[in-house]
Amino acid sequence: MPVKPAGRSIILTIEHSPDEGMLPHICPDTGRRLEEVISDLQSLLEERGIALSFSETVAAPAVPGRFHRLLIDGRPLEDFVPPRKPLRPCAECPCSCDASPESGKCGSGGDGAYWDDFPESVVRLAVLKAAGVKH
Repeated sequence: MPVKPAGRSIILTIEHSPDEGMLPHICPDTGRRLEEVISDLQSLLEERGIALSFSETVAAPAVPGRFHRLLIDGRPLEDFVPPRKPLRPCAECPCSCDASPESGKCGSGGDGAYWDDFPESVVRLAVLKAAGVKH
């Protein structure tokens, strides 16, 4: 995974489905608002010469059933901190595809495992990995 040199920036984006709207995101492991966590990370990275920006946008309906996802420099959160895989591939995946659970393939291109919420510990770890900061 490439490391960002000092003086660079990281862009965090939350994508929402067109019909979901912008919602407050609460980190389930700490109960803090995601915006507070990002603010803390902005301060931490700023000390190291790395800018962190945050935006929310409406996503193209590319993955049916996914209502929100967090992108770090355009890459999904799962690229930085993979979630535990479901016991059966696609068993919990909300995507509507023709992939067979037995095949271990997901029609969305993944393995069926994704973060359906944004735990603070996961967001922090992912952003620090993207920034190349030891954690």
